[in-house]
Amino acid sequence: MTTMERIKGQSKVLGKVQALVSDLIKQFSEAIGAVVSINDHLYQISNEKPMNWLDAVDSSSLLATKADSRMNGTCEWISEDSEYLRWAKSSSINYLWIQGIPGAGKSILQR
Repeated sequence: MTTMERIKGQSKVLGKVQALVSDLIKQFSEAIGAVVSINDHLYQISNEKPMNWLDAVDSSSLLATKADSRMNGTCEWISEDSEYLRWAKSSSINYLWIQGIPGAGKSILQR
């Protein structure tokens, strides 16, 4: 076999290897795209479900009853709380979790 024939043979093999590598790159790119899509979907679901659960509570009838029983000075403590003040000024925090002793006015705050 002449040198020229060997070079032509190696060229064909190299062309096949390049085609295989190109195909592998395409398949990996598609797989990576699928993983990113799944990751995005899981992130969206993980953020939606807790919020949907919170939104599912209909407390309007309880709030109407509680609103009528509000006494002067009820809930004034919240206006001095640093977490509440930060939440009230923020445009990115949607929910505020409030804990307090019984009778502190947590239900009245929902009004």
